[in-house]
Amino acid sequence: MNCSLAIATVLITAPAAEVQTPARVEASVSSTATSTQFDEVIAQARGLKATVDLWISGQDYRASGFIGGEDFTRFGARIGQLAELNMAHHHRLRAAGTDGDLTCILRGIGEDLPKKLEAIQAAPDDDERALALTEMAYLLNDNVEVILAPPPNP
Repeated sequence: MNCSLAIATVLITAPAAEVQTPARVEASVSSTATSTQFDEVIAQARGLKATVDLWISGQDYRASGFIGGEDFTRFGARIGQLAELNMAHHHRLRAAGTDGDLTCILRGIGEDLPKKLEAIQAAPDDDERALALTEMAYLLNDNVEVILAPPPNP
């Protein structure tokens, strides 16, 4: 299955967020991708999503200077780090011979995170910025869910 199709399939069919125990994580992720290898991705994505959720609920994005502010600048750097981490896991899984959906999805998320950040920065008004932030929150949530409940390999 090509990576674009795999990414689209997972994002369309992903269940609502659910809490999973570490035992479920280990059972659901292939032996090549153990839960501890992805702990940093999960922690970063959850932390960044919590930040976005706070910005949305508090409407912080409406503040003058939001995009150029210290918090957003730090957020942008962390998004870049998460994107690099996703790409590193993609390359590691691929090198290990794991050419399943998870490998492709991690690459797709790694490529999409900077694009979503750019969309937030380029938003011409508060409504568009709110939409871009919401899309970033969905992508960060997907980053966690695809690891905790990855699609089955064909």
